[in-house]
Amino acid sequence: MRQIKTKHVVIHIGDPKTGTSSIQRAMQLGLVKSGGTTLVPFLTGQHSANAITQARSFYPLKKGTKLPARWKETRKALRTWLRQTNGHYLIVSSEFFSDADPAQLAPVVTPPKSKLPANPIRRWFQTRIIARFRPEPTQRLQVIAYARPHADRILSAFIEQTKSGYTTLDFDLWLDRYLVSSRALYTPRFRAWRRVFGKNFKLYPFIRSRLREGDVVQDFFSKVLGHDRFTVSDSLYENQTVTLKALVGLQMINREMRALGIPPAARIQLCRFVSRDLKADPQAAKPRLGQDNLARIAEACLEDAKRLDRAFFREPLFQTDLEQALANAVPGRLDLSPAHHFSPAEQDRLRGMVRDLATAMADGYETWLKYYNQERERYNRGLGRSEEDGGAMQNVLRELARLLNGI
Repeated sequence: MRQIKTKHVVIHIGDPKTGTSSIQRAMQLGLVKSGGTTLVPFLTGQHSANAITQARSFYPLKKGTKLPARWKETRKALRTWLRQTNGHYLIVSSEFFSDADPAQLAPVVTPPKSKLPANPIRRWFQTRIIARFRPEPTQRLQVIAYARPHADRILSAFIEQTKSGYTTLDFDLWLDRYLVSSRALYTPRFRAWRRVFGKNFKLYPFIRSRLREGDVVQDFFSKVLGHDRFTVSDSLYENQTVTLKALVGLQMINREMRALGIPPAARIQLCRFVSRDLKADPQAAKPRLGQDNLARIAEACLEDAKRLDRAFFREPLFQTDLEQALANAVPGRLDLSPAHHFSPAEQDRLRGMVRDLATAMADGYETWLKYYNQERERYNRGLGRSEEDGGAMQNVLRELARLLNGI
């Protein structure tokens, strides 16, 4: 590799539901090529491009709370990696940076200032001799984030939490809780990032028509590299939207598992595996917010959309999106009633399969969990499914996915 004159440190604040998984997957599998340019993702865990642990170590601390020792070690590891890793672009990406405190992150990722010796002779030797024959690369910092328009972001967040087993709530109750949380508003959070990182921080709209070739992976690397002279050897779209019927079915599965006493951690693993087998049918109905839902979202978020546009985009992108979504909405609200999507026989069959799953867990959970972890590792490495068998539990999960796919 030729000598690196400039080392770019890129912090990707992977705001949820803005293509973060696809960007990470492209880095993970080495799918982005740009001549002799090296792109080095920060890897944590087993073949993972998502720096979860590092991002969490920058979560805000309560007043008077000392920095935990484990966070100190994690931050030190990140700082060391950034200083010692050789590459043109060092990229650290995680959705969990969206909850981080930028003021705590800045000292770790900001390029260090060169310290010259106090002794005049040593200083001359450092600047004239060592710097000439062993020059240190210049280090530049980019902090990049995307924001998805409010209505799309909220619906996508609910879908993701349901299909991953994190919530069993009806959408209306979930929406009530979401709208009073800090997650509903963009402007205060992104202004905080800009206050800390200044011109090094860039926020882009996650709007398909504004992305390079309509693809966030292409768009992200064009922003990172500053040009379009690169290739992505495959088109990646992770976490595709499920059909409306599948979303209803996943909520039913979640609730039935909870009623049977299956612990939350296991429910998350099981739902993720069912979700992985779901098909993105372009002809099937997709979850869609109704006028009642959008009116509540507009009431809570329209002012934030206007402020975000003024602060970052200088045109009414997010305001227009929210107003158009409300104007074009169908009457009513998002309806996830099982009776509207599954026959009584299908509902009975689904509940029966979840009971079969709970029975199989009594003796087969440890075997299945080993299979689950192996499959996640293979997926992260870009490999196909193994021929290993997850036992009776996996057979039930496959049948559940077939039912939700309407097969």
